[in-house]
Amino acid sequence: MVCTGLGETTVKGRRVAVRGRLCRLLLTAAGALSLCTGAAADWPVLDAYPNAEAMDSATDAEPKQRRVVLGPLKKIRNTLRPEREQFVRGSLRSVTYFIPDERRVDPVRAFFDTQLDAAGETLFACEGRSCGSSNYWANTVFDRAILYGPEQLQSYRIVRMADAPERYLAVYVAQRGTRKVYAHVELVTLAAGDAPKFADLLAAGSVIFDESPHQVEALRAFLEGDTGRGVAVVVHGGGALELDVALNDTQKRAERVRRRLVGAGIAGERIFAHGVGPLAPTSEKPPRRVELVAVDR
Repeated sequence: MVCTGLGETTVKGRRVAVRGRLCRLLLTAAGALSLCTGAAADWPVLDAYPNAEAMDSATDAEPKQRRVVLGPLKKIRNTLRPEREQFVRGSLRSVTYFIPDERRVDPVRAFFDTQLDAAGETLFACEGRSCGSSNYWANTVFDRAILYGPEQLQSYRIVRMADAPERYLAVYVAQRGTRKVYAHVELVTLAAGDAPKFADLLAAGSVIFDESPHQVEALRAFLEGDTGRGVAVVVHGGGALELDVALNDTQKRAERVRRRLVGAGIAGERIFAHGVGPLAPTSEKPPRRVELVAVDR
């Protein structure tokens, strides 16, 4: 769109009479629309929902402390905060979409879930009231008041990207009381040298345990730093054996690992042994493995 004078404008080759002030407003709106379209078009990780409008986007490349929410919102010592979270140093990129063609959260959540399934390992996900206060998510976690709505009409999911474990990708979908649906996407990229460490992986859920002295010390530091959690030693394997035999063998191995950890000075009341045999298969990890799984006490 090009303004040719105070009395008219040209829109797609046609001259239209318009006051000068209105012409300038139209130019401003056209520029804003162009910026929104560009923000949606060059998002590098996830496809936007069909016909979504990018209402707001931001990029902060400076390595700063970033909050990564890994659990639902709970009142802890009379203060509302995530039940589980990490603070990491890295850059942040975000975009907030308005979804004009939808009046339900579920199709939008499902659209992004399909992409997140392919993107990496889910660290935490919630839907509806299980996520906690929508007001907290909108105004404290994301600083986007437009995301605030009924608690039953929200969802959140965060993954660690499979091809780049130093990147956390999160999507929050919410419907306002006006029935308008919005989706907020955030990508946190850890600063160089801040790739996930043993404690970070364990805090997010689980880590494969090789029983090295370094990992034993890292486990001790994790438990000292998070007194509200324990760790389960989970042994997998025995797929070629009878199920009862496999369960028995993996349970015995889990108990041996636990005894060694207690002998190394790890508090016994915070370490639990579980052998699951071949009952928890995954293509992403070796079938025979020892995992440490963080659990709430």
